[in-house]
Formats: sequence, C-alpha cells, structure tokens
Amino acid sequence: MAETAWSDTKSFRRSARRSDLPAALLAARRPRGPAAHAPAQPKRHHRTVFISDTHPGTRGCKAEMLADFLARNAVPYRWYSSDEPAGQRLLAAAGADGRNLPVLITVDGDALVQPSQGEVATRVGLSTIPERDFYDLIVIGAGPAGLSKRELEVARLVVAGRTNQQIAGQLFLSVRTVDGHLARLYTHLGVHSRTEAALIALQHHLTSIR
Repeated sequence: MAETAWSDTKSFRRSARRSDLPAALLAARRPRGPAAHAPAQPKRHHRTVFISDTHPGTRGCKAEMLADFLARNAVPYRWYSSDEPAGQRLLAAAGADGRNLPVLITVDGDALVQPSQGEVATRVGLSTIPERDFYDLIVIGAGPAGLSKRELEVARLVVAGRTNQQIAGQLFLSVRTVDGHLARLYTHLGVHSRTEAALIALQHHLTSIR
C-alpha cells in the first residue's frame, strides 16, 4: 500500500461531508509526489482530529489540556471548532451530539468523548505500562522534582520550621510572594500541607541540594 500524505484543508473538509467517518478520514489523504512510491509508515504519521467549542490556546480549558498532551507526546493532530461546518460534520459522522466536548477522533475513526489522558494514550498507541522497574529522569529548566531554585530555598526553610513571615524576611520577599512559592511547592510535591511538604523534602533529600 502506498504511503499517503495529508492534502490541503479544503480537501479534508470536503471529505468530512461523508457519513462514514473512517472513509472521511482516509479520503482526506492522497498520494503526493515521491511519497506516493515510498513504503507505508506507522499510523502515528497521520493526524488525530479533535473538536471543541473553545480554542486549544485558551488557558485552563479541556481543549488546551488535550492539545498539550498530544503535543508533548509528539502526536500530530488537527483541531476544529464545533461551531464551524467541518467540525459539525465530523461530530455528526462520529455520532456525537456536540454537547460533551472535546471529542477526539483517531485515525481509525474511533470517537472518544471527553477522553482522559489514559484513554487518549491507549488509542493513539502510546505506552502506558512501564517496561522497566526504574528509569533515569532528567528535569530540564528546574531543580529536583521540577522545583525552581527559589522554591528549593523555601522548602529548606519550611523544613527548618520557619513561618511564611520569617521566610519572607530571610529571603527579602513579600509574604504574598512566599505564599505563591509555597503553593507551587505543594503542587510539585503533590501535597496539601507544610508538614507533608517538609516530610517529602526530607525523604528525597531536597534540603541538602544547593
């Protein structure tokens, strides 16, 4: 079977008028140039589609989280608004009423309504089961556990029993800024209190890292 490449957006949208979704997705691809004679490539080279009522660039929305997950895992995708005709045709072809969004459509034509990251990972071929007991981890652009240098300093002072007022005075910060660092520290460590944060910091030797 010859390799196919995505055609332009208009061709894709015309193909989406068909009632059979897999056929609509397949029809959106056509041989183009030398690629028409190349060996077939894995399905992840073709795009997943998702439809939402908000732009994936809108901070905090489900569409943003879905787009971010796909992008971080190098899964090519195409986004359509549920308000535009192409998005509505895709929803109809998938048998979705558009009331529960986002809807993700795989290259095989499977429609996932408000999918979790685990569901998306399984359907697009990402591994969700560790193959080894231990992995090396590299955190780029931050300290251990994803903490910044300032958050590490706050963690050390929390372990030492300092209050937010005392931490602010020692680091020459406002109390409000310390509150923000502490909130991010809780998020990174997955805890909800100073005591839990101090315990995790000690267990992972965060206070000894400079």
